Amino acid sequence: MHNDEIIEGFVTNDDGIDPFAQVLPTPISKLQINSNRISVSKDNQEFATLSNASPFAEYIFSALLKGTLTDWFFRLKDTRHFLRHIKEFVSFLNNYSFDSVNRYKVLKDFESFKVNEEGLKPQSTGLSNLLGLITNSIESNQFPKEQILYLVTLINTTKPSKSSCRDPHTLNHWFNISWLKSYIGEEVFLKLESPKLLMGGFNVTIATTLSYLISAKKELKEKIKNNQISVEQLCSGGEEYSKLTPREQTKYSQNLFQLTANFDSEKPLDKSTQCMLIDLVNQVPFKRIMELIKTKGVKAIPFIFHAKTNKKINFTKSNLFTPQYLNSPSPIEELLFSWLVSSQMVQPEDVLKLKKSDFLFERNSQGTVILAQCIYYKGRAGGNKETPLLNKSNVELSAFIDYFSILPDDRKELFSKACPKSPRLVTPYIEGTAQPSMIAFLFRLLETDDLSKTITNALISRDVSNLFYKSFLGLNKSTSISYDTWRKNSNKTREEYIKEVNEPLPINIFRPAHIKTSAVYSRTDLYREGDLVNYNSHTAHTEKMSYLSDSNKDWVNQCGRISRLVFNEIETNIYKPNVKVVDIHTNEQIIKTKVLKATGTTDGKVNAIGQYKGSEVEDADDSGLVMVVDSVETAVNMLHYIKQADLFAKKLLDKNPKFFERTLLVNVEWMHYVLDKLSISTVKEAQKFYSANFKNFPNIFDDELRGGVTS
Repeated sequence: MHNDEIIEGFVTNDDGIDPFAQVLPTPISKLQINSNRISVSKDNQEFATLSNASPFAEYIFSALLKGTLTDWFFRLKDTRHFLRHIKEFVSFLNNYSFDSVNRYKVLKDFESFKVNEEGLKPQSTGLSNLLGLITNSIESNQFPKEQILYLVTLINTTKPSKSSCRDPHTLNHWFNISWLKSYIGEEVFLKLESPKLLMGGFNVTIATTLSYLISAKKELKEKIKNNQISVEQLCSGGEEYSKLTPREQTKYSQNLFQLTANFDSEKPLDKSTQCMLIDLVNQVPFKRIMELIKTKGVKAIPFIFHAKTNKKINFTKSNLFTPQYLNSPSPIEELLFSWLVSSQMVQPEDVLKLKKSDFLFERNSQGTVILAQCIYYKGRAGGNKETPLLNKSNVELSAFIDYFSILPDDRKELFSKACPKSPRLVTPYIEGTAQPSMIAFLFRLLETDDLSKTITNALISRDVSNLFYKSFLGLNKSTSISYDTWRKNSNKTREEYIKEVNEPLPINIFRPAHIKTSAVYSRTDLYREGDLVNYNSHTAHTEKMSYLSDSNKDWVNQCGRISRLVFNEIETNIYKPNVKVVDIHTNEQIIKTKVLKATGTTDGKVNAIGQYKGSEVEDADDSGLVMVVDSVETAVNMLHYIKQADLFAKKLLDKNPKFFERTLLVNVEWMHYVLDKLSISTVKEAQKFYSANFKNFPNIFDDELRGGVTS
């Protein structure tokens, strides 16, 4: 071996170094984790810091820290919930006093605190996430034995509580605003529990409104073109709109309005004028502006009325008709379209991720779109989902086509970053003038005569309820301030706002999650567990377990209708007296009956229904014959039995149906037969006696009415 020698069984070079060790990687040394803070934000700007000096607190904290550095944690798609739960738990941990008993209960105590003090459901406390972090940190084997022993025992003794039923976010629940009843009426308010009634009108109202806005925008663009002027020329100095000052942007609104608005006296003549009147004109001096339009025309409106005494400008910045939004969807159009897509049961988290390529349109030979469907990738499920097909009779399809028509050719996404997820609910009553609200704009637009008639006709054509339209406009009746304004003045909580304000408003408008869940609920009657095609964003099993619940009033009512049909079937068939059986038993009784003439003997007894049992008829008893004595006593007993049967028939049927069918009806039929067989004189005397004394006769069905068995 050249320059090499064997030393104690190892090959070494002249320097005594193992040549194999030179090519092996340097072993990774374990890094001790001693930090007392954990980053709980993606940008590392927020930290959860440990201040509890207990060694058990340090054990848990370092395990959580290590858990956030594991490969398992980095493979998670979304870690926001984990970080939020760490932050909340560390805050709890800093105030926790450990002793020999509760050191293994700290995680369960945290869960109890979140449930009892903050009103969370067990599955929302984050305990499972904390256990996952600690478990995966132990597997790294970077802790002292004492710490590992404590953590393993802590995990083994901590079992998350069973998940409780979720409170679903539905559009129906969002409208559960008690004061709304006084404006829309109790009957309409109660109908808000039905997802089917609410969503039928929701789809039509939103789709019609979206198409109306897009039509107004196209109409306005045509007006600008006919005036042979570019939109840029309406901006001060021809500058780009986004570079203009707020005042200059408002001046653009004035220029656009005065150039294109058309009125007959004070009545807007077209859609674009109607929308501009709401979008561009300041609503504070609105009445005065309309008077000026009526008397002098649009061009007579000044930028400011009485500039020295009143600095309120007569126009506002546009939500809809800026140069940018004349050539692409505006935020309010994107918002309406996101609502419409959500009503097709697209997963809320995936709505704003949709692209043009996710929609399929089928055209006929003339090029007209006749069918449309969305096939999108659901991130949470990791697979493609399909929405229900829309055909040309659906107003939703028209709205989809209109929306696609205003998307720029080079734009792949259906929504821009400016699309609001859930804007503040601002009514015209509480709207400020600095930055007009798109929701206040929507309220005003829906109340215009033109759009109102269009929506009403669409609802009638579709044969669906105006429940959503009426309820949404009912919110506009509130004269209370918003929670944001109230909180600034009072520094109180949302709960106190609801208690102290007469007509409290929701903070935000409803979200896609509300719409999607109510849309699923509204299709409850179409649910079939074995359907080959599933248009929901979840499986049939998920719908069965999570959506067909007490929160789904359509499902509850549907079950109620089915139950009522079943009980009606039981009542009319199972509990209905079987006439054939009664006839058979009555005929058997009649065949066995023998009428005896009265004798002077006192040997024998007549029972409650007139049947005679005496020594001379013992052989008859054995043969099955029914012996009846032709006497006044027999006739009176039978008359009283029939009278009592007629009086208590309904109660006996309810309390003791078995006795009613098998005994009472048979006896009454049999007695009518026997009375016809008795002598006429006996029956007449018995009727006379009973008519005079029936009030003194006792009730004979008390025991049967208590469910007892007749003798």
